Amino acid sequence: MKRHYRKRGMSGRELVEWILGECVIDGECVVWPYAKADGYGAIGLAGRMFGVHRLVYETKVERIPEGMMLDHMCRNRACCRLDHLRVVTPKQNTLENSISIPAIHAAKTECPKCGGEYSKYGRGRCCLSCMGETARATKRLYYIKNRARILAYSNAYNRAKRERLLQNAPITP
Repeated sequence: MKRHYRKRGMSGRELVEWILGECVIDGECVVWPYAKADGYGAIGLAGRMFGVHRLVYETKVERIPEGMMLDHMCRNRACCRLDHLRVVTPKQNTLENSISIPAIHAAKTECPKCGGEYSKYGRGRCCLSCMGETARATKRLYYIKNRARILAYSNAYNRAKRERLLQNAPITP
């Protein structure tokens, strides 16, 4: 395998030009041929691994702000073509142009059980009709499992209430 690392005395711009010279054209993408197993193009510099797409973007365009990341709009992780890269938040990167499970669920607009519309609820979203049905079913199950205890408590409470009422009943002439 061909070595791909920074030679001593090479500036950042020279390194990027060398990287782009090593890249292969694959359709519309400019692909780093030495991609890692996860698909991202990487290069070893001073004993550390760096993403090729990050090096090219930071040298040619701007530094990537803290808490942001690069999104490959072409979905090719080894691509380092500048117009295929954009700076996004981690949430945007997960939800947009993705086939991840969170992206699939975020794209849903109606409940798969009943076809009802999702509503914002707390920090997430849910189908209010299914949520109400679940609450009613839970209450029914609780009542069925604890019926004897609930009835015994209810009878004792009603008996005590009747006795209090009889003791405090006003005397009518």
